[in-house]
Amino acid sequence: MEPSEDKIGRSLDAPSGRGRASARRKASAVAAIAMAVIVSGAALLLLGGGSEQPEAMIPGSSTDYGQPPLPHPIVGYIYDAGANPVPEATVTITNVRLGLCGVVESDGTGLYQYDLANMGVAWEVGDEIFVEAEKDAVIGSAIGYVTENPFDMIDVTLGTVIPEFPMVIAPVAGMLALFFVVRISRHRDDAEA
Repeated sequence: MEPSEDKIGRSLDAPSGRGRASARRKASAVAAIAMAVIVSGAALLLLGGGSEQPEAMIPGSSTDYGQPPLPHPIVGYIYDAGANPVPEATVTITNVRLGLCGVVESDGTGLYQYDLANMGVAWEVGDEIFVEAEKDAVIGSAIGYVTENPFDMIDVTLGTVIPEFPMVIAPVAGMLALFFVVRISRHRDDAEA
């Protein structure tokens, strides 16, 4: 097999001495650029990037850059319609702005406690907190707001009974309403005649 040549007569199979030197110069230039980028990046990290760090904001707020959310307990009592404490009620605490919730159970005295830091995302002063409690198919809810206090108290009174068969009750109520509308309409037509 004969070596191939270009139009000028240079061998295309083996690199020329001049081609090897050119490749070495390119590799050296790439290495120098890479080293410059690494050194300048390290310098920026050591010097703080040349910009000032943002000042700390309200504790727990989402502007605490890179910091985990600070604790902020939401506490309260669950009561029945007669103002008696309700033990072992399921309590759902929702931060409306974040769209996140946590679930706890009230203790033997009706007290519940939930730390907003457990949501894993920073809370902010003024966040709306929706608390819903349920025990034995009876529910209740209340709304509160995060304040600058060490904790916020939101009590809930149970009072609304959850229907056990809502899929059956709604159609029956609808048919009864339709029956009365038809009957009243017929009575009106008979009175006009």
